[in-house]
Amino acid sequence: MMRHVLLFSLTPSTGEDDRQALLDDLAALPIRYPKMRDFQIGRNVSDRDDRFAYGMTFYFDEKAELNAYLTSEFHERFVRERFQPLLAERSIVTFEVQGRR
Repeated sequence: MMRHVLLFSLTPSTGEDDRQALLDDLAALPIRYPKMRDFQIGRNVSDRDDRFAYGMTFYFDEKAELNAYLTSEFHERFVRERFQPLLAERSIVTFEVQGRR
């Protein structure tokens, strides 16, 4: 199983309507990619580290499924046209989780 984690913050100039529309679009990803599992997205409420405002995580059973998502035309266009224009900073981590199905 491949766990994919995205931490991000939006630009200070991002308006509330644009912010909410982006979060709604991100939350709809599992509808487009039904092999995406255990999708979660939320605002960072940590008292220890506020570098990133949001976190998003999900997994795919197989690395090939994750790669198909990451290299899909929709994902590439979404990142380029919807996500990056509002993005201040991001960090991505993907790791293999053993023994869970």
